[in-house]
Amino acid sequence: IRKLDATFGSTLGFYDMQTKWTWDLTSRQQLQFLAIGGDANYLQQNTGIANGLHTANARSLVGSLTWRYLRPTFQASTRVSSAYSDFHNYGLLGQDQGDGHTTSLIWRTDLQWVASKALTFEAGGWRQVDHDQRILREYSAVGTSSVRLRSDDRFGGSRRLGAAWISATARRGALALVAGGRVVGDAPSAPPLAAPWLLAEYRLGSRAKLTAGVDRKIQY
Repeated sequence: IRKLDATFGSTLGFYDMQTKWTWDLTSRQQLQFLAIGGDANYLQQNTGIANGLHTANARSLVGSLTWRYLRPTFQASTRVSSAYSDFHNYGLLGQDQGDGHTTSLIWRTDLQWVASKALTFEAGGWRQVDHDQRILREYSAVGTSSVRLRSDDRFGGSRRLGAAWISATARRGALALVAGGRVVGDAPSAPPLAAPWLLAEYRLGSRAKLTAGVDRKIQY
């Protein structure tokens, strides 16, 4: 950008990559692998000496492995995903202004069973573990060519989430009923919360339908 406009003070450069592989293990089983990554760099020429951001870098990587099993009346899938990202900030004199990283590990399983033309069952489970660590630093200018560390703030923590659910769908003529429930947990020390639901649908010919439902919302 500065080649087009020499007065422009900041530039941003980045690149990313993506790959996906699929293996048919058998006629009923499939394995998939997906990876996405990226790297970005920032440069600011016109910045303050003490706490102005001069250069910065951020990286991220996500990977996912999925197994699928399929039969005429039953299907199952399990996915394990992992995500990582970090950042580094530097000032005009090369002082470390802050850095940090986050990690996530996610597992999910889904099941579906078609018991008959009128009855279908679904169930699943999900688990996620997150961790975050950050350090932010502030400096004071000492003259025009050096800085002194003024504060060093550190933040970090972990969080574990989990859920399991089950539902059943029954159909008879123009009427369909869906009943199910979900149990959600936010931490080992906190009791899990239950969220049931019920949905009804009635078709009025080919152009209209009536839908009604009741459920419990959970926010955490």
